[in-house]
Amino acid sequence: MRYAPFHHAEYGRRLGGFTLLEIVITILIAGVCAGLGWHSFIATTETTMLRDQLSRVTEEGRLAMLRVTRELRQADRVGFDIAPAGEGNHGILFTSTATADGPVLYHLAGTDLKRKIMNTGVDNVLAKGVSDLTFTYDTNDAATFNYVQVQFVVQSLIPGEELARFPLRSRVYPRNF
Repeated sequence: MRYAPFHHAEYGRRLGGFTLLEIVITILIAGVCAGLGWHSFIATTETTMLRDQLSRVTEEGRLAMLRVTRELRQADRVGFDIAPAGEGNHGILFTSTATADGPVLYHLAGTDLKRKIMNTGVDNVLAKGVSDLTFTYDTNDAATFNYVQVQFVVQSLIPGEELARFPLRSRVYPRNF
């Protein structure tokens, strides 16, 4: 059996593998694709984290607004008083049939919306990142008003960035008037 002679010149390139230039170009293309993918992954992760943060802040604000309006709806006219603004503690003091603990004060302390039970002194934080808390009557006379308007702004708590401000407003018609 006779074998055909092997010619190195003819078959050497095909059998020798990839050239250095081909390997370098392949590595560069793979590196660019990986870099773009990594950048996209980081951007998506940051966006998701910010969206979650904003969602949490707005949900906390909405729950606080629900609590305030529910108790104001059950308020008695006796003892109902909007506290004057002073040192950032603008608030509303009232007695409600929804709470057996006595008078309740909703007020802003720094950026915390707080609910204080006056008889016991318990002061709970309802929401963080709150600003511009206001309570207003529909008339100038506190003895004859029909409704109270509650409004405040919740904002992002991310340090160094103020991403969004969400104003919340509700008009409450107390049932026991």
